[in-house]
Amino acid sequence: EGRSAEHVGASAADRIDVAIVSTPIDLALGEGLTDYVTKLGGQAQMDVRVTGSGRDPHVEGALFLIDGTFVVPLTGVTYKNLDAVLTFEEERVLISELGVETDNGDLLTVAGELGLSRQQTRTVSLKMQGRDFRVLDNELGVLDLHTDMTISGTLLAPVVEGSIEVSDGRLELDEILPQVADTTYATQAEYQGIPTERLRGAIVPDLLGADDRVPPLAPGTNTFTIAQPPAASSA
Repeated sequence: EGRSAEHVGASAADRIDVAIVSTPIDLALGEGLTDYVTKLGGQAQMDVRVTGSGRDPHVEGALFLIDGTFVVPLTGVTYKNLDAVLTFEEERVLISELGVETDNGDLLTVAGELGLSRQQTRTVSLKMQGRDFRVLDNELGVLDLHTDMTISGTLLAPVVEGSIEVSDGRLELDEILPQVADTTYATQAEYQGIPTERLRGAIVPDLLGADDRVPPLAPGTNTFTIAQPPAASSA
């Protein structure tokens, strides 16, 4: 018993030894646990054993994800065919294979390991690869990425290396800017009218007539047409 740099020893009061073996579990049972993902589908199956203390548990075994599907509401993207094999051993989790596809069939793969012990200080070593992988598809735009990245270091201080390239995309700035910046700049065309009576007439021709009505705007083009000046009356 006692605390070391690597482990917290189990006392009689908090010693645990639990085995969890399941048949396939429907992932839809997790619907509503978080707002970050919705429309969960697919199956999970586990065969794990948890030992040690409640303050420092140790996990051995494996977790399988099969044919997973989900939607990320924040980005509007639907993902499918989530398959993963996670192996817990020697106080780390090995991701021997993890793949997920977009609704268009483009694949992202992840492989590597995460440290779980205090000695490993939650180390991370991951490799991520994908081509034309969609990460955004909503009113803010569409964004597909080529990804070839490695993540190392720790979970609290990760080191990210590699490349992320935009393979295809469109961003709607008039939707994005109001959400990320406090700005007074207009993102849509607005007609302000002729500013003062003094500028009418000889300096600025009165093209709109006495009513100074707002000219029609053409949606999406930020342009407008000014009516022709009235014809001069004959004497």
